[in-house]
Amino acid sequence: MKKIVAGVCVLAFSIAGLAGCSQGPDKAAVKDKFYNKFVEDVPSGELSKEQVNDLGHCLADGIFDQLNDQQIKEFDKVLDKEKIDKNDLPKGTEDVFLKTSNDCVKKIVMGDK
Repeated sequence: MKKIVAGVCVLAFSIAGLAGCSQGPDKAAVKDKFYNKFVEDVPSGELSKEQVNDLGHCLADGIFDQLNDQQIKEFDKVLDKEKIDKNDLPKGTEDVFLKTSNDCVKKIVMGDK
């Protein structure tokens, strides 16, 4: 009986360990990376600092809440590039980026509720 219990415990730890190895991406870290890159790349004078910060948070929250783990992993790699082009976006995310961008600009820049 002790051998069976020990075997089950070893199996449980093995499965837990495997699950730990295949974790999804750190969504919060990728969102922060996106936000920081966005804030750095906005030309000064176009928007107030508060608008830039609010827009960055709106985009990061809106976009990353709609992406799956694979898309987040792919976008994390894209964020390492110096300049990001529309063609660099992970497959199937273009509409998410476009809609979220439009919604955030309307809300933050134009003041629509």
